[in-house]
Amino acid sequence: MATDNLSAVVYAKNDLRLENRPVPEPGPNEVLLRMAQVGICGSDVSYWTKGAIGHFVVLAPMVLGHESAGVVAKCGKNVTSLKPDITENRLRVAKEMGADYTILVDTNDAEKLAQQVKEVMGGMPDKTIECSGAETSVRLGILGTKSGGTIVLVGHGPDEVKIPVVNAAAREVDIRGLFRYANNYPAALDMVASGKINVKKLITHRFKLEEADKAFETARTGAGGAIKVMISCE
Repeated sequence: MATDNLSAVVYAKNDLRLENRPVPEPGPNEVLLRMAQVGICGSDVSYWTKGAIGHFVVLAPMVLGHESAGVVAKCGKNVTSLKPDITENRLRVAKEMGADYTILVDTNDAEKLAQQVKEVMGGMPDKTIECSGAETSVRLGILGTKSGGTIVLVGHGPDEVKIPVVNAAAREVDIRGLFRYANNYPAALDMVASGKINVKKLITHRFKLEEADKAFETARTGAGGAIKVMISCE
């Protein structure tokens, strides 16, 4: 097995480097994963172009990439439920995404978009999940949620955004925060493996790890209709 691993590391704003880092040994209760594919998240682009996302600031060199998939390469001595290369458990993809309604967003006017939501759905939802962190999207989430409903803020964007607090208070819209990575992987993997969603349709571009600069630039600009940009680590 290789003793070092090529990694995309952000040091500061606009400072992305490719460097080899040592492959760690798994602890007694850990497994070592051999990365196969990694998707570029909006937060990765923000760390690269801004050196931060919200109040999460790059203070030391940080390996980018948390939307990853791979196989078990080595197991710690106490691990009994997994073994290297467990290929039979790889995810199966679904045939359809399963969305009931869609809206093409072509404006930053949150009030207009909220009206579109109401018209398309035949009413406002009582539960809204905002996943981008963009100010317009947060405003839309509040304005487009039914009175007495709940909006959950999942996405991380700027540290401060302008939102219609009076509207939320007057209509008793409950605004809740969520640290997005708590206990959600099993449910997400099950949805993909069961065929309820088709994530393949979201992948528009693929690059080798050595092409990390080009991959991140594509993700940043949306060039070529980019939605989800993947980096191959193999």
